[in-house]
Amino acid sequence: MPLTEAEWLACTEPTDLLRHLGDRAGARKLRLFACACCRHIRPLLTRPAVLSALEVAARFADGRANRDELRAGWMAVRKALGAAPLGTKWEDALMAVLHTTSDPMSPLSAHLVSESVAKALDSDWRDRMMMTQHASSRAEVDVQRQARGSPAERSLQARLLRDLFPYYQRTMDPAWRRWQHGQLVSLALSIYEEDRFQDLPVLADALEEAGCSDAEILQHCRQPGAHHPRCWVIDLVLAEL
Repeated sequence: MPLTEAEWLACTEPTDLLRHLGDRAGARKLRLFACACCRHIRPLLTRPAVLSALEVAARFADGRANRDELRAGWMAVRKALGAAPLGTKWEDALMAVLHTTSDPMSPLSAHLVSESVAKALDSDWRDRMMMTQHASSRAEVDVQRQARGSPAERSLQARLLRDLFPYYQRTMDPAWRRWQHGQLVSLALSIYEEDRFQDLPVLADALEEAGCSDAEILQHCRQPGAHHPRCWVIDLVLAEL
């Protein structure tokens, strides 16, 4: 059942958000989500070939790498996974990158990346539980926790999904893009290319001047905190959502 807007904004479970997005979540944005999740586990990715594969996946999502490169990256990760110790955070981390470099990228792949990253970042908690709890109580708590991974990481992933996708599909009035001879597009492109996301409020002001009154678009630009380079407003202005 689709989430209400209030539920979407409050949700801390990426699986629920991915389910709500359904077919609206295209392969490109799902791969960008997966790449961003994997950056949280970079300290666990010690092999240069694996890090290179992750970078190729990000470039592929932006149309700057081809399928042969993506496939070669996937093969390198699979080889590294074959040597990883079973049942460890390193295995979970490599599984996340393997799904990130898979082709095609699907909502299921994005879910598996999300889950693997959260599990990879939860090993310290599992170690503490093993040392401090009795077996009976540990068994009750661990089943769900170990299957889902770190709640803090999953909450972070939920915020990331809200940065990449709006609650529902948005469109831009073509007149906004023509405003002041394309200044909105130029501003959005410079924010993206120069990593100047502190200037998103400036984009909000320009959107208002161009005639935008969509509260969610304007609020997204003005909310504090970091943004993904391809947050949904940037992609909307650049006609790539």
